[in-house]
Amino acid sequence: TSDSFSLRMGAYMKRESRFSKLDFNSNYNLTVGDGKESQNNAMLDLTNDWLLDDKSPWTLFAKGNVFYDKFASFDLQTNVNMGIGYRWVHRPDLDFMTRVGAGAEREFGGADNTWVPESLVGAEYTQRISKTEKLYAKVEYFPQWEEVGEFRAVADAGWEIELMQPSNLSMKFSVTDRYDSTPDGTSPQLLNYSVLMLLKM
Repeated sequence: TSDSFSLRMGAYMKRESRFSKLDFNSNYNLTVGDGKESQNNAMLDLTNDWLLDDKSPWTLFAKGNVFYDKFASFDLQTNVNMGIGYRWVHRPDLDFMTRVGAGAEREFGGADNTWVPESLVGAEYTQRISKTEKLYAKVEYFPQWEEVGEFRAVADAGWEIELMQPSNLSMKFSVTDRYDSTPDGTSPQLLNYSVLMLLKM
């Protein structure tokens, strides 16, 4: 008696050299029920960590994010942040690091179309639990400087399973959540959960 369609697609790239680590992530979500869209959003995130040397756990980072949501009160949301990071654990099977920084956020086409200073506190975790399985989680908290109690929070967690044949395919179970304490009349939370097939290029 009803038709529904839900799509999630995206791409990510990770590249680590002796003195830097680059993380690029993008995704697009579309949900249609009975010919009407209930979700249409896209995100692009880029983070680069500069490693001071092979033995030091400290890093310097720069981060940029762009978010589009058709049903939000703004046309486009973007933020840029810089700061320091610390690698608590860095092994082939386990990686855990935290970041602290500052920057600014702007909502183009929103009620407040200005740059808003903000802080960044984040943590990132990756663990290989077997030869073919990997867990990851990432959470970032962005409190505003001028308005105490107003903040954004972004969380992403998942479980990846590498397939034996073909070897360049993986299955991924993913949960992402975005929360904005100032939604301006729209829902403050955007939760997505999905099962994806990953193709390694």
